[in-house]
Amino acid sequence: MTRARDLADLGSGITSGDLADGSVTTAKITDANVTTAKITDANVTQAKLAGEAVNESKLQVSNAPVNGYMLTAQSGNTGGLTWAETSSGGYWNELSSVTLGGSVVSSINVTLTSGYDVHRIDFRLPMPNGGSYKKNLLVMATSGGAGQSFTFATVSSYSDEQATQTSMEWNGYSGGFSGVDYFFGSLIILDALSSSVNTRFQANLACSNGFANKRVAAYSSGFQDTAAATGRVEFAYDGDNFGTGSNLYYKLYGHTYA
Repeated sequence: MTRARDLADLGSGITSGDLADGSVTTAKITDANVTTAKITDANVTQAKLAGEAVNESKLQVSNAPVNGYMLTAQSGNTGGLTWAETSSGGYWNELSSVTLGGSVVSSINVTLTSGYDVHRIDFRLPMPNGGSYKKNLLVMATSGGAGQSFTFATVSSYSDEQATQTSMEWNGYSGGFSGVDYFFGSLIILDALSSSVNTRFQANLACSNGFANKRVAAYSSGFQDTAAATGRVEFAYDGDNFGTGSNLYYKLYGHTYA
């Protein structure tokens, strides 16, 4: 083949037929020449990816990541994936957490978060500020603070009670105490924010340790007499304020029926 003929072939371009098998090595291909257009669809297989090669920024997710959130499947969102807050304790979502005992207060008010059918409040309540034990009171109220009438029953280690009240007595003992640091328990409320379904609750209450050689423990349940939205729960003592202390708090949780 003459030099003139070689130049003529080059002028018309080099085709794959002009290349011998195995003649193009890796060293002959520059990085810039391998573009996405050179890779046909579905040709990057799992085997071609090194371990730990795909990080969070390479995923197509509908929202920005947040520390502590988990990646969830959401078919209607961009990429079908969404970062979402983790649930606390299974289906319970933690809604708020408040430290208590920093100052003397007349009552402890918990606002119930909308969008949930069931609420739960776990608590460690301060002792009465005055030094004498007072009756524990529970008030279900509107969001504006108006107490609502409930028919309830309480079974406690000191006395039992069944009544219709706005300030419900969790236990009826009233007297001196020594060595008790706090009261603790849990309150579960159903349909609190419904205006057409009567709110119902069940609760348990106990003291941290015994006094007068006995323990105070109580179980209560009740239902709202007239259906109306219950937007707030109030804890109080009969005739005294909450005192101060450490490691005292309440935590509010919620979940839906679905």
